[in-house]
Amino acid sequence: MSESRLPPSDEWRCVRCRLVFPSPGEGRPPISCLSDLGGCGRETEWCEHENPVEGCEPCEKGYTRFFPALWNEARVQLYIEAEGTISLESQADDLRKVIEFTRPEDALLSILAAAQAYLGPGIRPEKCLAYVCFDGPKSSGKTVATEAVVEIAGGKMIRGGTLPAMIRILTGDAEHGPPTALGIDEVDSMQARLPDLQGILRTGNRWNAEYPISVPKGKGWETRLMNVGGFKVFNYSGEPDDATQTRCLMIRMHPVEDSTRAADLAVESLFNNPILAAIRHRLTRKGEIARKRWDSAKMEDHMRTPEFKARVARLDSILPRGKQLGAVLLAVADAMEWSDEAERVIASYIAERREDSLEPEREVLAEILSEHLDEMREEYVELQNADVLAWANQRLKDRGLTPISKFRWPSIRDGFGIESGRRSKGLLLRFGPRAFRALGIESMKDEARP
Repeated sequence: MSESRLPPSDEWRCVRCRLVFPSPGEGRPPISCLSDLGGCGRETEWCEHENPVEGCEPCEKGYTRFFPALWNEARVQLYIEAEGTISLESQADDLRKVIEFTRPEDALLSILAAAQAYLGPGIRPEKCLAYVCFDGPKSSGKTVATEAVVEIAGGKMIRGGTLPAMIRILTGDAEHGPPTALGIDEVDSMQARLPDLQGILRTGNRWNAEYPISVPKGKGWETRLMNVGGFKVFNYSGEPDDATQTRCLMIRMHPVEDSTRAADLAVESLFNNPILAAIRHRLTRKGEIARKRWDSAKMEDHMRTPEFKARVARLDSILPRGKQLGAVLLAVADAMEWSDEAERVIASYIAERREDSLEPEREVLAEILSEHLDEMREEYVELQNADVLAWANQRLKDRGLTPISKFRWPSIRDGFGIESGRRSKGLLLRFGPRAFRALGIESMKDEARP
């Protein structure tokens, strides 16, 4: 559904102070209720601060809107209420014009997640927050998808890859403050330059989260506590660690097969897309309406009702923390009045089994372990950590697959039940009964016993 547009008019009325102004040209509405002409001084752009900031004039005054001067109050209110009925599906339809999703429901989930930025801590209880993470092979559109969802959420991308650049974005500036959403491209690659990034992602999945960051001061450094909480969208070139995945809506991307469609998306991604601006505008309006009806106390009371808990109980969760994630998304849908459209999609996502993206790693580790079964002692095979990682990565490269980064390696070891301990020659890995079961070669272990 395209956004309804106001008809051109020679005169426009400020909805706040009721003063009438002439059109600045071509029947367009003004963008400011000019105080020099007796107006209230409010502008049509909504202030980007989530909560009022002292000293910010737009925060103190609020914003306004203009409607044709000939419209009566009833028609104005009807128009405003109609904006509030913008459906989740209509926004998803528009987002699909910009991003080639693997599944249609991924567009609805992306819109639902982005809406969190417009509800914020004013409506959402402190821990009610979910990230969006795009993953998939190279050239699958992960970066374009990340940028698009950040844009509709009204946020900013971390692009510099340096600590000062990240700090500037996190703290914002005097005019706008911190961003309502944060976008990060290729987290696993950026972690090498920004070691704090993983800690920020793990700590910041709530609305207010302080994280200690070392910042330059004079010739030395000082530790500063920074609020790193809030909605985030990011992507991985490889596989996110398990702890990150449990905090996210995971959306798998695939390369676009249609060459014409792929070329169209590639070219359009080079420009500011009016479709994304329109979605952002609608989400802003929906958020305004939600803030009139809800606050964090009301939302908490709502989520604690037997009726809401019963809806969560009906979610057939396969994912770790699945019911918790489902509760977060259901609350967003309720605040935005999208429950009828969203509940089925949420239930489907929570119940699905994501494809085993660690299957290549499982295969190569199983091969390596099977080649060392003759070294098994008392149910365990012990191998040097550096050797196993080097062997695994060489086999993955030989198959044209992405090697395991040093950041992913600990979580992969944990996921396959591989134990570890320090020895004089470095970290030693111990493959025991849990690892044999996880790697699917338990029967081979039994055959190898003397």
